[in-house]
Amino acid sequence: MDGYKKQAYNGLMEFEKTIYGILSAFEKQMDEASFNLDILKARIWNVSEIRFIRYLKMLLNAGYIDGISIAPLSDNQYYIKSDNATITLKGLEYLAENSMMRKVADIFKKGTSITIQTVAEAAAGKIIK
Repeated sequence: MDGYKKQAYNGLMEFEKTIYGILSAFEKQMDEASFNLDILKARIWNVSEIRFIRYLKMLLNAGYIDGISIAPLSDNQYYIKSDNATITLKGLEYLAENSMMRKVADIFKKGTSITIQTVAEAAAGKIIK
């Protein structure tokens, strides 16, 4: 894989990891009486402020999260307001689908023989990492 393709691949993997993490954090907040705005800080996700805001806007526009608004303050500074922030059903479906894909990817990383049975066991959580 040449340098540009590798960089693009690594960027895509970082995107997937961050999006999955943000949605997982929103999902965990469902049991809380009020939304913890501390999870909406770029430094927690190891990305720039502008990249984090863009990720949040993508999640909002795609219908994966709801109940937050983003207002610009100045250059690369934003105010995030929560009004009953929550993950949506579409966001929960994304987490469920990608959780299964991560389990299958873990099987490939281990070099386990891929059969219908191993995929089914991974989906059921029977294959231990």
